[in-house]
Amino acid sequence: MSLYYFHTADGIKTLDPTGTDLPDLASVHIELVHIARELLNLGHSRQAWKGEPWKVWTTDQPNGAGRTIASIEISASWKD
Repeated sequence: MSLYYFHTADGIKTLDPTGTDLPDLASVHIELVHIARELLNLGHSRQAWKGEPWKVWTTDQPNGAGRTIASIEISASWKD
């Protein structure tokens, strides 16, 4: 098991100081998708519709430091 740190930027950057203990990279990918889906369900995609992409990413060190393991970035555009 290793600690992975999950961070979000959706108009406001939130950095994970404590981490989540997960057994492998497959578990990291599942958790990353879960967090992104949760943000969409909670309406945090408003920033993406304004042309400001938001991002969920995980690192191997707290507070956004260290190596990025995986990330999801969402942006949207509105065409009239």
